[in-house]
Amino acid sequence: MESGKEATIFRFLKPKSLKNPYAKQILEFIEENFRTLPFAERWLQQVVPKDHYREAFEELLSSKAIMSYPIFIEESKKPVAQAEHTVLMVEDRGVVLT
Repeated sequence: MESGKEATIFRFLKPKSLKNPYAKQILEFIEENFRTLPFAERWLQQVVPKDHYREAFEELLSSKAIMSYPIFIEESKKPVAQAEHTVLMVEDRGVVLT
């Protein structure tokens, strides 16, 4: 469970001046590793000491340095899976590069 909610996704919005040094550390990690890509909170939990994580993460949300949004749910009540590819268009066909 993440931030008291199940299945929440986050993304970086913009750099902010933060008071908490652990919040600054997490935000730097997000900027370096995800930039504008969505990420799960569980990917951040080893960035700072466990006893400082929750307060730091809440500061990121309240300062609007990051935003949260729910994952999409299919009509079948299962989460929507998403994937991306880089495609190179060559003559009359596409070549998947990733």
